[in-house]
Amino acid sequence: MAQGKTIFLVDDDEDDCELMQEALTEAIDGARVIQVQNPLHLTRALEANRDGSARLILMDVNMPAMNGFELLASIRQDQRYMKIPVVMVSTTTHQQQVNKAYNMGANAFVVKPVTMDEYRSMARGVGMCFLNSYRRACEAPSAHNAKVKSVVVVEDNDDYWYLMSTALKSCMQQYNIIRIVDTEQMVNFLNHELSSILPPVDLILVDLYVPDRQQGLDLIRQIRNSPGTGGLENIPVIVFSYSDDPRDIDDAYSSQASAYLIKPLDLSGWSFYFENMLHFWSDTVRPPRPLQ
Repeated sequence: MAQGKTIFLVDDDEDDCELMQEALTEAIDGARVIQVQNPLHLTRALEANRDGSARLILMDVNMPAMNGFELLASIRQDQRYMKIPVVMVSTTTHQQQVNKAYNMGANAFVVKPVTMDEYRSMARGVGMCFLNSYRRACEAPSAHNAKVKSVVVVEDNDDYWYLMSTALKSCMQQYNIIRIVDTEQMVNFLNHELSSILPPVDLILVDLYVPDRQQGLDLIRQIRNSPGTGGLENIPVIVFSYSDDPRDIDDAYSSQASAYLIKPLDLSGWSFYFENMLHFWSDTVRPPRPLQ
C-alpha cells in the first residue's frame, strides 16, 4: 500500500529551512515538504493536511515562542499525531539535551548539518529510514565509525536470516552481530546476557512478524519497558519487514519503534541498503548515552 511522503519541517531559520527542503526533495522521490517557521502553527498545518500523508516531522530544538521539547511533548500527547516519527535537529551537542529528546519520545536526534553534502547525507538517511525511499544508484556513504559495536537482529526465519546475515557481514565487519529467534530468547537475553555483552548493544533490528505481528509488537514493547534492559529503552529499535501495510507501520511506531524499514525486494542490493542504514544510525544520528 503506497503512502504519501509529506514531511513537516519546523524551523524558525528560513535559510536552514530552504537548505533542508532542497536536500529532502533531491533525495526523496515524491517528497512534499511543508515548512513551518512558527512552531505554534504546526498543529494548524497538520490539521490542514487532511489526506493522511504526514510521514515525518523534522524540528529544530531552539526556537522562539515554543522550543522543540515543548512542541515534541504536545505532539506525543495528541492522539491524532502521536504516531508520526519526530526527528530533532539541533546545533547542540550536549548529551543532556540529546537524552532529554529521546526520553520525551523523539525517534532520532541529529546535529544540524553545516555543508550541503551533510544536508544531502542526512536527507538520504531520513528518506530511507522514515519514508522507505531507497535509491540504489546513489553513492555508498563513506566508511562509518570504525569503533566495534554490537547489533542484535531478531529474525526467526532461517532463510531470511541467511540473506540478512550475509548482507550484514559484508558491510558490518567491525560489528558483533547477535541473532535472536523469538520472544522467549529475547527476554532471556535482556535479563541474563545483555549486561555481559561487549561491546555494548547500539542497535536492534526486529522482524515484525516473529512469527506474527502481535508477537513482534509485544517484543518491541518488551525491549522498551523491561527493567533488565539496562539503558536499551532509548537505543534505536528498527523494524525491518516485508509488510508495507500502514497499520503495521503505525502500530510499530505506537509500540515505540525508532523507525520502520521495508525490506528491499532486490536481494542483490541488501548490502548497499544496510550500509546506508548503518551510516545514518551510526554517524548521523546522535544516540542517547549515560551522562558522565
